[in-house]
Amino acid sequence: MTKPAAIVCLAFIPTLLAGCVTESHPAAPGALINAKPETATVSYWAQKPATVSVTDSNYDRLWDACDTVSHQYLFAIDRTDYRNGVMTTRPLVSKYLTEFWRSDVVGVSELADSTLAVYRRTIRYEIATHDDQHYSAVVKVVVERSSTFDRRMTTAIQYRDAFSAPPPGTEFHAEDGSTQPFQTWYAVGRDPALEEAIGRSLQATLK
Repeated sequence: MTKPAAIVCLAFIPTLLAGCVTESHPAAPGALINAKPETATVSYWAQKPATVSVTDSNYDRLWDACDTVSHQYLFAIDRTDYRNGVMTTRPLVSKYLTEFWRSDVVGVSELADSTLAVYRRTIRYEIATHDDQHYSAVVKVVVERSSTFDRRMTTAIQYRDAFSAPPPGTEFHAEDGSTQPFQTWYAVGRDPALEEAIGRSLQATLK
């Protein structure tokens, strides 16, 4: 193929792609949820028993270790309840395959998922006091997946705008006439691999 012909072919790619999705229709957020609605909440998975626990004889040192390790994994602290021993981070959009400097996704299959779709993770620490004056911190990582409306693309300009974020507060009208936000998040489970990695980091910090 000559160079001019190749340029012409490349010029028509956006138009062809736009034409392929001309008949797409908005899909209501949450359409991917197949389980019961209550299982799609962060609180549902946060209440599940923890599998990772780290102990120490000093409450303050254990509390500070949770804060330090969270920042090591690039999570920002959102809420702290020192009296009840609860610390949670802000949801962090999970790493993609090319973000090799991040460590918030540990498993191979989890990394593939976060590369092909948009996921985010939240860390929750719960520190308990025991009778022998020791303290234990359990680690829980809740995973959420993003659900958004599909965008209709009938021109090359709409194809370009489809990859940009919508204005804040953008809403769409569902088929039943209800108004729904452009993007919603629903919980899909916990991340045991990351919980174990954070547990090991806590132990290393406490040494």
